[in-house]
Amino acid sequence: MLNILKKILKFLLSRVFIISFLLFLQIVILVVVVFKIGSQGIIYYIIFSVIGSLFAFSILNRDFNPAYKISWIIAILAVPFIGVIFYAMFGRIKLSKKTQKRISKMKEDDIEFYNENPGVKEFSNSDHQKIYNYLVNTTSMPAWNNTETTILSPGEKFFPSLLEELRNAQRYIFLEFFIIAEGKMWNQIHKILLEKIAQGVEVRIIYDDFGCLKYMNRGFKKRLTEEGIKIATFNPLVPVLSISLNYRDHRKIAIVDGKVGWTGGMNIGDEYINEKEVFGYWKDTMIKVEGEAVLGFVNLFLQMWETCTEEKLDYRHYQANYYIASKGTVQVFGDSPFDGYLVTETVYMKLISSAKKYVYINTPYLILDNEIMTTIKNAALSGIDVRIIVPHIPDKRMVFWITQAHYYELLMAGVKIYEYTPGFIHSKAIVADDSWAVIGSANLDFRSLYLHFESSCLLYETDSVVEIRKDIISEIEKSELITIEKCKKTNIFKRIFVGILRAFAPMM
Repeated sequence: MLNILKKILKFLLSRVFIISFLLFLQIVILVVVVFKIGSQGIIYYIIFSVIGSLFAFSILNRDFNPAYKISWIIAILAVPFIGVIFYAMFGRIKLSKKTQKRISKMKEDDIEFYNENPGVKEFSNSDHQKIYNYLVNTTSMPAWNNTETTILSPGEKFFPSLLEELRNAQRYIFLEFFIIAEGKMWNQIHKILLEKIAQGVEVRIIYDDFGCLKYMNRGFKKRLTEEGIKIATFNPLVPVLSISLNYRDHRKIAIVDGKVGWTGGMNIGDEYINEKEVFGYWKDTMIKVEGEAVLGFVNLFLQMWETCTEEKLDYRHYQANYYIASKGTVQVFGDSPFDGYLVTETVYMKLISSAKKYVYINTPYLILDNEIMTTIKNAALSGIDVRIIVPHIPDKRMVFWITQAHYYELLMAGVKIYEYTPGFIHSKAIVADDSWAVIGSANLDFRSLYLHFESSCLLYETDSVVEIRKDIISEIEKSELITIEKCKKTNIFKRIFVGILRAFAPMM
């Protein structure tokens, strides 16, 4: 009994509970106040309705995805009292003038970075040239030769790979993860980081405060700072309703000495290496990059460091000039809600639409807007072998229901959908024609494609492209093929509920 009381007390005093409770309390107060005003008479209802209509017209004229517009317009017109205020708080991408100026300066630095490190510019394949041009024009990130890539799948292979390279670090170690959870994985990494600091190696870590909210003990940042590790927190959480709550640093990046880098789906936590079971077997994938292209990861990390701390670091100091003779090209790129382009989604769509034989996709969440839904369907209707692998055991039940709500439309177009029966697929990869692949941190959902900072690797004609295809095929062999007949058996009440959820999916 005493242990139970201690656990309850610990939870009530935890940062997760305190912040969640204060935010919930603000929402309740806000709803009560607005409805109180609205109940005073018809004049107040008319005022709010007019304001709601003006907001709706404003949304129609904004440069948003149509699905995102529709979700907010429904919310505002259905409940004008609440919808208007919630849109004002959470529905807009708003930047202060100071932030706009800083982002503009960072873009100028990107152009300088690109001019000094042009990489490969010309490609014989016209589709590749178009994707390359798009990424250069939107992100300034070059493509590289002289880069070796290794697919680390399942995710357990990433851990020993990371530990080995951390032990070999001579100059610096950069880690940027959405989640850093204390446990076996972190403890072993932490031990090596302390050894490296004692040897004079520079160690910098970026973590997302929301992502780590329930995984970090109090004093984590202070303790590591005292140990000599430089720490930056993306979007530190404060218990105040704000649009900033929407944004996440969802990247997974590790860099050692500018020679070796990783990205993919894995965070630092024991479930990612299957030391802890949460949703059956956790299937994840990372890519190890060695050579010229690692400079792209360095640039992304330093940009995020400046975003979090306003400390400007010169990437030249961290440039390794490290080359490995290899086949194909690698183009590292990032995505941001503030860059004005849906970079990752556009690259996905270009890759899918350029496929001649097949497209295989791994994603833990399948919440598609009209553009990418149409692109996938058109590929399948054109005779391309399109296969999508999603989890069988979900981590978020309602999100999984929305994922399943997309099945019927895709199946009718000829897309093959598989649920990975051993557990939870967390890999984020897309591969086409044994020529192209993208692997990184971005899911196929609105949050990743619209509101998150993400990191990805575009591979062209590298050996890793075929390895990704083989890995996905091995997953398909363990998965259940979803049929139209199975979709039709869904309970009618669930269909109605999910239909409502799907209308608001872009806001979730």
